[in-house]
Amino acid sequence: MPRFQPRTAFGVIPDFCKDLRAVMMALIGRSGVLRDANRGFIELLPETMSVTDLLDIRDLFVLPRFDQLAGKRADRASGVLYQGMINLGDVRSEVVSVHATITEMADDLLLVAEHDVGHLRQLNERLRSLNEELLKQQRELSRLGRQLDDQRTRSEAALQDRDALLELLSHRFGKPN
Repeated sequence: MPRFQPRTAFGVIPDFCKDLRAVMMALIGRSGVLRDANRGFIELLPETMSVTDLLDIRDLFVLPRFDQLAGKRADRASGVLYQGMINLGDVRSEVVSVHATITEMADDLLLVAEHDVGHLRQLNERLRSLNEELLKQQRELSRLGRQLDDQRTRSEAALQDRDALLELLSHRFGKPN
């Protein structure tokens, strides 16, 4: 369940989209007021953001900035105001890049965005590669640990043999060790 669910009479975001997490949808007034949003958008919001902060979400738009978007007018034929990458989040903690389309709906902006699947695949591949490297390093560390234990056992045995030999020699020649 999201931390916050905007209440709206607009009903712009269909119910079947409300719980989507990979797709972000938000209806935002040109003043930066969040009017409606689905779970995917709400989950992008910083944990520290209070419910009252959600009334003005302009600062969540890192690049392009919200004022750059709100000041534009949409293409008359398509209604699209912006299409491309958008960085959303808190610059002091976490920023997420998403592929977005922003369209005009009267005096509001409708944001529909999705995670960059190609980037997620690259991250997943990098994570897999790092996990494989970690596994190799763990195996090597384990092998070296076994070698160290073996060397320690041999060293202890050699010291015991030395001590036994010295003891034997001291008794044979009558000199205490």
